[in-house]
Amino acid sequence: MSKSTPQFTSRTRYIVLIAVAFLALIVLTQQIFFASRVRAANSFSPGNVVVYRVGDGIATLSGIAAPIFLDEYTPTGTLVQTIAMPTSVNGSNKRLVASGSATTEGLMARSADGKYLLVSGYDAATGATVTSATSASVNRVAGIVDSTGTVDTTTALSDAFNAGNIRSAVSSDGTRIWMSGMNEGVRTTTRGSTTSTLVSNTQANLRAINIFNGQLYVSSGSGTNTTRGVNKVGIGLPTTSGNTTTRLAGFSDTANPSTYGFVILDNPNNAISGIDTIYVADDTASGTEGGLQKWTSTDGNNWTRQYRALAGATAFRGVAGQYNGTSLSLFAVTTDSRLVAVTDTGSGFTFTTLATAVTNTALRGVALAPVDPNAPTNPTGVGAANPSTVLAGNSTLLTVTVTPGTNITSTGLAVTGNLSSVGGSATQQFFDDGSHGDVTAGDNVFSFQATVPSNTTGGSKSLTSTISDAQARHSNAIISLNVLAPTPPTGVGAATPSTVQAGNQTKLTVTVTPGSNPTSSGLAVSGDLSSIGGSATQQFFDDGTHGDVTSGDNVFTFQATVSAGTVTGAKSFLTTITDGQSRWRWIRHS
Repeated sequence: MSKSTPQFTSRTRYIVLIAVAFLALIVLTQQIFFASRVRAANSFSPGNVVVYRVGDGIATLSGIAAPIFLDEYTPTGTLVQTIAMPTSVNGSNKRLVASGSATTEGLMARSADGKYLLVSGYDAATGATVTSATSASVNRVAGIVDSTGTVDTTTALSDAFNAGNIRSAVSSDGTRIWMSGMNEGVRTTTRGSTTSTLVSNTQANLRAINIFNGQLYVSSGSGTNTTRGVNKVGIGLPTTSGNTTTRLAGFSDTANPSTYGFVILDNPNNAISGIDTIYVADDTASGTEGGLQKWTSTDGNNWTRQYRALAGATAFRGVAGQYNGTSLSLFAVTTDSRLVAVTDTGSGFTFTTLATAVTNTALRGVALAPVDPNAPTNPTGVGAANPSTVLAGNSTLLTVTVTPGTNITSTGLAVTGNLSSVGGSATQQFFDDGSHGDVTAGDNVFSFQATVPSNTTGGSKSLTSTISDAQARHSNAIISLNVLAPTPPTGVGAATPSTVQAGNQTKLTVTVTPGSNPTSSGLAVSGDLSSIGGSATQQFFDDGTHGDVTSGDNVFTFQATVSAGTVTGAKSFLTTITDGQSRWRWIRHS
């Protein structure tokens, strides 16, 4: 018996070719899309924010190694560039990958001197097993990225976090490095080294590590009444063994069930000297303890939690921020892989989403962009209005407090503001010469006494000011102003009874709501009762007479007699309400 051999017709081959070509097009399209995001590195821009992203959007994230990318965004969420960490060995520079599913990894930090980003991971091929591998076979890597976007992965350790996660790294100056992970506490090394020193193993299972005000700190989600929350590591920046990791006073297992990133700041808007504010990211979304937390201290030692919040229903794993003058820039990464800008209102937080991870990617740590201290900086400013709430028709003093640019120091500073939303010029000059409301000439506080026209619509106004210098550098500052627009008095009319025979009486009332901004005074009501045989300018009363029940309750009344000769049918009276502020409103009274 002969075998039957399948016959592929030309049409069958054509369909197969189309299917193959279509699949190739999909793959190529995805590769082109993500390749367009992995551009050659440029210098970071001061004030921008950088987020640690794992995954290329093509391969599904799992427990094996995935590529790492650093995405730079402006503070308003515009993607500036993407820098890929190496996935192949190049001389002494190693590969730098991360576990695709380990949410505790990638807790990136900026160095204490502000010049570098520290990016932790593994020297392994994508797709390899990393977290459970020995550090001798899969070195733990502390990558260093400088302000020009240059990546250094020469620090690959054979003795750190053996068969466990490396989670975070930080440096004081781009040379000395400290690291934290899941099973060996805090370790330290220097750039380009292959081995490290154990600094502290008070708690072996740690998360984010960072340096603030010359002190090494680390977070943890482990331990019972020991290290959950934020901890000091030794004194200053220890480089030898035997140091103790000590939880900051006030932090507790209850308040800090699962702490990740944190940022410690000296708030310049109070009189306390030294660090006094901590923002903590905790990935607990249930209960009342996790989310983004604000802690404060009056002595830098004892801490009190002020408030916490979730971003919708999601908690946080990364947070970074700094004060620019007196203005706080704060960013965080949520547990559902969103980069958000954070506003601290003084009693809570509001969040603005800047970026969201696409399929097969995840966002982890966040840090402010590294800066070259010798690079020029733009002049910046902080806007204010005094008073910040103004009644339309009145004036307010608008100011922009300017910090000159550096390298070279700004000369020829100037400020203009777009006041078109409050009836002013779109290019209004501000002054630092003692005129136009400016208090002190030459103190870099630029001012303009603005009058808000009486016909300006009420509501919150964001006035954009532009700061420039003679070195052709510029930046913007926002002045927030709330305008209160006057409202006229209003009223609701009624007749009791509403149906009456000619020759009988009915009580006509107008219940008045006073106008606002300012509140009405001298209210008065009159009505045109000519259609029922009355006066065309009949006064209504709120003094307990003419049928008025309660004096001064803003219910204006007149007991009307319908003329015997009045034509039957529905009647509509025009009633006028006025106040002492020359505002008025007509209403129809049936």
